[in-house]
Amino acid sequence: MTNNKSSKTSWLFICIVTMMGILTLLPSDIYIPALPMMKEDFATSIENIQLTLSFFFLGAGISQLLAGPIIDCFNNKTTVLIALFTFLFASSIEALIACRFVQAFSAAFVVVASRAA
Repeated sequence: MTNNKSSKTSWLFICIVTMMGILTLLPSDIYIPALPMMKEDFATSIENIQLTLSFFFLGAGISQLLAGPIIDCFNNKTTVLIALFTFLFASSIEALIACRFVQAFSAAFVVVASRAA
């Protein structure tokens, strides 16, 4: 007979790792339908809004190359917590582009850590 507490811990671990694994997919899937509204809110061109998505994927790609060695050098839990807290909000299109890069860079650290777990 299995230990009930161990079973609950295993399911919790699986749920957390799964949520961490989809962290780079979720922001882009939710983000795409809002692009036309963001164009109006930021009073800018659709090209600038699409640039935020490009920088998101650029940040995610670069981060995945760097995340593994950094996570190996430092505490895995600390690295993930720092990455989760870097999600930012912006009030101008330039700040939004920079924040999307930082957001993706951080999210990719979490994804790499979840795959390592």
